[in-house]
Amino acid sequence: MLRHTQRFAEWATLGTLALTFPLMMGVDGRCGPRVTPPNELVSAGVLPSTADTAKPDVSASGRYVTFEVESGGCIPPCTSSQAYVIDRVTDILFPVSDVDYGAMRSADHYDPSVSEGGTRVAFTSVPVLDAFPPPPTTEAQIYVAETDFLYGRPIWPIVPVSVGSGNSDPWNPDFGDGPSSDADISWDGRYVVFTSEATNLVEDDQNGLADVFRYDIEMGTTKRISLGFDGTEADGPSGQAVVSGTGRFIAFTSDATNLVDNDTNELSDVFLYDDETETTVRISMKEDGSEADAPSETPSISWSGQVVAFQTKSQLVSTIQSTYGANPVTAGTDGSRIIVYDHTAQELEQVSARFSSVTSGGPSDVRVRVPAISPGGNWVTYDHECFDTNCGFNGPRASVWDR
Repeated sequence: MLRHTQRFAEWATLGTLALTFPLMMGVDGRCGPRVTPPNELVSAGVLPSTADTAKPDVSASGRYVTFEVESGGCIPPCTSSQAYVIDRVTDILFPVSDVDYGAMRSADHYDPSVSEGGTRVAFTSVPVLDAFPPPPTTEAQIYVAETDFLYGRPIWPIVPVSVGSGNSDPWNPDFGDGPSSDADISWDGRYVVFTSEATNLVEDDQNGLADVFRYDIEMGTTKRISLGFDGTEADGPSGQAVVSGTGRFIAFTSDATNLVDNDTNELSDVFLYDDETETTVRISMKEDGSEADAPSETPSISWSGQVVAFQTKSQLVSTIQSTYGANPVTAGTDGSRIIVYDHTAQELEQVSARFSSVTSGGPSDVRVRVPAISPGGNWVTYDHECFDTNCGFNGPRASVWDR
């Protein structure tokens, strides 16, 4: 799973977690000289050979990597899936999800997200309902672990994030009464955004739908982000939230029709929330101002929050310029496209048009998905899959595009 913090292409494989470093990038996402091997297996030698690793996340500097490990491959004595963090400089690795809330130790912990300095890791915990003693909650919850690389362990207490508005005491929290998931932590480590169906995280949550929330770790407060433009509750589910470096901007998807005025397409759209002005704009719009005619999803946000990449099946941009010769693929055969929205310039650009076929006929089965944008917003990675010999390859590939 590619995340917004990436400067490197990354993937998970059975038994190893691999990072590939095609280029080392600076803070603005531009290229510099190679300073690492082309490929590095960050989990090799520290986990059992049977470890099944998945869902990696990497800090902006590339030093800290988090990932989840299925129960059969975690470091004993664990009996469940665990979230780990590794310092690539010191090779120190430990489970950040070593939660000691009684039976929560036997819960499954997954989908970690790491802050820039590696000091905090957010993750989802799913309780094992038949554990003994019984878990304190039956719903999936979000936690944040403070990391201590000196001693190779999380710092107690591990903070529950998806907690009721009345009690955020980490030792006796008022857990959310519905499942929470998809945590993403800001680069400064202060804010966590996530999706939740809980009704007790904020007051007057009565829509019975999944909403997007932002938790302030320093203040211990929760704010609902997915609200109507007039302050009413969203009339459709929201999710897939990602947060900018300082927590000011949050991009997310929603099926709601009342987050902005005149939303009539009844499709999943991508929205950008500005916490400073407390306003939400819909960014998955056609360049002429009309609504998208197909769903949009999986946003990725730059450090400043001014640039957002997402995928869509709608032709939002009318003119596609290709710099790679003849036969540019303007859209996947399933209609998929990768779009970049520049909030400052109020402009859209389709980046997946940069992929070209190697034969005159053009590939007949191509799909693009899962964009991730660099901290400076200058580089975009995305997956493209081709199942046709016209592509010159068969299967998934990762593309990197320089804006």
